[in-house]
Amino acid sequence: RDFLNGLAFKTFHSTQYVRHHSKPMYTPEPDVCHELIGHVPMLLNHHYCDLVQQIGFASLGASEKDIWHLTRVYWYTVEFGVVYEEEMVKAFGAGILSSFGELTHMGTGGATVSDLDPYNPLPKMSYKDGFQKHYFALDSFEEGDKLLTEFANTLIEKRANMQHPQEEESK
Repeated sequence: RDFLNGLAFKTFHSTQYVRHHSKPMYTPEPDVCHELIGHVPMLLNHHYCDLVQQIGFASLGASEKDIWHLTRVYWYTVEFGVVYEEEMVKAFGAGILSSFGELTHMGTGGATVSDLDPYNPLPKMSYKDGFQKHYFALDSFEEGDKLLTEFANTLIEKRANMQHPQEEESK
């Protein structure tokens, strides 16, 4: 919850340790290589930053159920997201970009790719089983930003209606 909430305020929490040299292809937890190679370059794209911030906005005051769903939305975008570009699937998630093994797995069609639909349940997050079995794609960062803004607004409105049901009934 705290991590996602920080995103609403443009705060990106980071780790400081380096993965063990015996496993350069994959680390089950983020390390400084993951942060610098995976996240930092992507944070230069303002649509991507807005997309990340929308997840944060949606997390503010969210129920535990919604937090778990937002964690999966974050996982399948910011960590393991892909984007269509010129009819090709390209990686943008830091978990892919910072892992040569994951990048090879994604690039050689080692997993299913579907369009991201944040309104529907997303599969269980998997990082201890090796590489991802499923990636979710955005049409573009701009479209992803719009999609997640609409989704975040839906969650925020749902919470507002739950907190003030009498106002909703009088409409």
